[in-house]
Amino acid sequence: ASAAVAADTAVRLAGPTAGSLITIGAMLSILGFVNVVLLGNSRIPFAMARDGQFLAAAGRVHPRFGTPHVAIAIMVVWSLVLLFGTRGEIGSLLSGVVFADWIFFGLGGASVIVLRRTEPGVTRPYRALGYPVLPALFVVAAAAGVISAWVAAPVTSAFGTGLLLVGVVVARYGLRTGDRGQGSGTTPLS
Repeated sequence: ASAAVAADTAVRLAGPTAGSLITIGAMLSILGFVNVVLLGNSRIPFAMARDGQFLAAAGRVHPRFGTPHVAIAIMVVWSLVLLFGTRGEIGSLLSGVVFADWIFFGLGGASVIVLRRTEPGVTRPYRALGYPVLPALFVVAAAAGVISAWVAAPVTSAFGTGLLLVGVVVARYGLRTGDRGQGSGTTPLS
């Protein structure tokens, strides 16, 4: 099996130049994706800091560019830690991230059920079609995915769980030490 299926196929169909173009296109696509992930996901620690749920420094806004520069730096450093922590084995890193994602997807589905039962009078911004059956099936499917990941790759799953626990510790530390609240940036993000 080839590691570069699209490029190899392009070479066979249209020659080496086509293979090179596909490879360059894939690299540009990956760079674009990394840009979206780092810049988009940096808004999570930024918003948490602004809400008093994370280290206040992450809520700072760059005075000139109006960007959450500290939160972006945190995401870059964390991404490098993950990359080097897996020794560049992207498959392991991806498995750990997907494992953690499905935990949160399942919790999101469960929250639909819990909140609609515990707070039935609250106006909802959307209808939950098939409630409670479809959300319950989704939670079961997410749990099956998490269990399957543990069975298929226990070390990677343990790594993903460890990362989640590190996040809990960091969040608790920030809240306990009182380093929370509004960042000291000069302008809010729009």
